[in-house]
Amino acid sequence: RTSLHLHGFEQPLQVVHRWAEIPLEVGTGSDPPSAEALLAAERARGFDPQQAPLIRLKAYRLDERRVRLVVCEHHAILDGWSAASFLTELLRLYHDLASGASATPPEAPPVGMRRAVELERAALADPASAEYWRERLSGAPVAALPAAPAGAPAGEGRELPIELSDSIARAVRELAVELAVPVRTVLLTAHLRCLAEAGGATDVVTGLVTHGRPEEEGGERALGLFLNTVPFPLRLRTESWRDLIARVHAAEGEMIPHRRFPLAELVRRRGGLLFDNVFNFVHFHVQREAEKVAGFEVLAASGEETNELPLSATFRSQISGSGLSGELAVDGKTLDSLQAEALAALYPRVLAAMTDDPAGRHDRFESGTAQLFSVGDDSVVPWRARLDAPADERPEEPAVAPRRTPPANDSERQVAEVFSELLGVAEVAAEDDFFRLGGHSLLAGRAAALLRERMGVDLTLGELLASPTVRAIARAADRRREESVPAGAQEEDWEEVEI
Repeated sequence: RTSLHLHGFEQPLQVVHRWAEIPLEVGTGSDPPSAEALLAAERARGFDPQQAPLIRLKAYRLDERRVRLVVCEHHAILDGWSAASFLTELLRLYHDLASGASATPPEAPPVGMRRAVELERAALADPASAEYWRERLSGAPVAALPAAPAGAPAGEGRELPIELSDSIARAVRELAVELAVPVRTVLLTAHLRCLAEAGGATDVVTGLVTHGRPEEEGGERALGLFLNTVPFPLRLRTESWRDLIARVHAAEGEMIPHRRFPLAELVRRRGGLLFDNVFNFVHFHVQREAEKVAGFEVLAASGEETNELPLSATFRSQISGSGLSGELAVDGKTLDSLQAEALAALYPRVLAAMTDDPAGRHDRFESGTAQLFSVGDDSVVPWRARLDAPADERPEEPAVAPRRTPPANDSERQVAEVFSELLGVAEVAAEDDFFRLGGHSLLAGRAAALLRERMGVDLTLGELLASPTVRAIARAADRRREESVPAGAQEEDWEEVEI
């Protein structure tokens, strides 16, 4: 029942009308439009914020047992938790009606947007919150990503999956329990650490999505947009992964009492941009209620949303089980496709290093992909070289000549030959890194194509970017070969026949 009015009143208003009919389109037939076509049509149609309601529904019966439901809403009226709650409630009512039972909508929660507005106004009037943000943002950077080269062509925006295996997800949860921090904190720490690697900076910043939902009885059932995104700067220093996570968690705790201070007011006071990327972690466990409805199953679900930032990192906790998933959304203007793929591949490597050795120094982790984030002809200076810890806190490391061993098997020899051919290096060792030997993003694409052709495996560019050494690429190729062989087909009897 909501409409939004930025003009025409003494101040911007969200108007809740007494009545607004939600548009519902119901279709049947043997050839319904595809989900992609439906989304494209809704995207082109858009919304007029001043006309309620800012939500539309379409339902298509695919057959006697399957229905496709499309819900299109303006994000200004529903946050993710509210959308999940709305859909869960809608599906429960649908099931009750379809089964002939009486469908009784739940009572409205005792708190809602009115209370959220009161809490936000209280934050605006609180001198302690204003002082907290003034100090927090003093000297904080406004960008974490490398600037795009002048005149660089704009690419297409895209979403890239962050591949988090079950073992990584399990290790992340176990580390969170060990350190007594939320899973979100571990993932946020990894995000900030990846930004440091990409931007070559010791000072990084992200926009942290946080909620301002009233923490009162019934608040979890309220529908609306209760989110705020606040700047979260961090200065990296010489320390262990465990200590880095602890610092991030402490900073989160300090921020919580001031999380409702509106981003728009922070931008106004700062006079412009506060961050160029955003981090979000979601766990919509309310959707478990839909899974409990007997005889009813959600077969598949997908969604689409956009924002104005160059980079968004979103992590999700699976509704059932302990799995985690993630994705990067890039605008195609700041990071090119190779850089975006390298960054997406970096997250699982950082999380693996973090969970394998929490007591190890995070500043000793090296991705080997820093050159991918260089601008023009100037390479990014490794951020480790600019760590601001006192010299006496940095233990000296003995000078040891890097170990160089020749390729040990056919896969390593094939990879080394491609490196040698493209980079003009006579001798390539198993430990050699493609980028440290002089490779760059364009050559990386050619290397991936040559490796696919010569090794006969679907080796992706992302795998090369994430683990660019001869040995790592060879192992990835060997794993691909093993995965492509059907179970039970490894051992066969062959007979040579003359033709």
